[in-house]
Amino acid sequence: MNMDEVSPCTGRSDPTCAVSVAVCTRNRSAQLQPTLDALQAMPSAIAHEILLVDNGSTDDSAAVLARFAAVCGRVRVLHAPTPGLTRARNCALQAARGDIIAFIDDDCYVSPGFVDDVWSAFADRPDCDFVGGRVLLYDPADAPVTIATSTATESYPPGSVIPSGAIHGANMAFRRSALERIGGFDEQLGPGTPFNCEDADALTRVSLSGGSGAYDPRVTVHHHHRRRPGAELDGLQVSYAAGRGAFAAKYLLRRKSRAGVLRQLYWLWGRSSNWHERERVHRMHETRGAIHYLAARLRAKVSHS
Repeated sequence: MNMDEVSPCTGRSDPTCAVSVAVCTRNRSAQLQPTLDALQAMPSAIAHEILLVDNGSTDDSAAVLARFAAVCGRVRVLHAPTPGLTRARNCALQAARGDIIAFIDDDCYVSPGFVDDVWSAFADRPDCDFVGGRVLLYDPADAPVTIATSTATESYPPGSVIPSGAIHGANMAFRRSALERIGGFDEQLGPGTPFNCEDADALTRVSLSGGSGAYDPRVTVHHHHRRRPGAELDGLQVSYAAGRGAFAAKYLLRRKSRAGVLRQLYWLWGRSSNWHERERVHRMHETRGAIHYLAARLRAKVSHS
């Protein structure tokens, strides 16, 4: 796990802190305040901290975060200067004092009971290593993407391959020990790389390392992503499709996960006679993502040989 500069850096359990809520941000100063306001208005009897990771912002995000930290005593501002969401999340992992780390995106608004719900989701499942929750659309005018609206609980036994999109990176929590066990997030994946699948990857690696998980609809955030139909949204969908392909390729290479990936591919690809044009485009970009990932792996292997 490659770490950027962390300030401050503890990485030790603290009996006065049970849950760390981590928000990673880059160049979103104009949009941050509602996210911060929701965090400040989050009452809880559960001891918790808020970690705000500035991921190499070049706008005035640092000033916005500093002002918020000055009025909200539970906050620590961290710095991961090299851009990349997984680097920022690893920065939060290294600094977190809580035994549970909950990650949300910087355009999400936590529900008032968020910390209590995260705590209860793990307390109800003593052997659980990760939990995902609902991601609801904040603005009805935004495109209904990057959300998870199911109200049904889902369980993932150890050894599962977690499908991309089953649990969203915008609302996922881990036992810190589980993330440390797998060496943190893979910094070759995620926003800032060609392979946007870092959340499913971390969840799957925890599961393959022996951890169980769950989707618990009590744990809720509202996503204010501000994306409308158009070129930006189309590009995002292409990015997610390429990430799914890279994720499938990575776990097809592993004997322990091959059967799980093949089952998922059968479900996705087995309905080829019913594909619409959009689905055909997604399958094409998934295939390209898989090829690009395998090529990158091959180049890395050659360069280290």
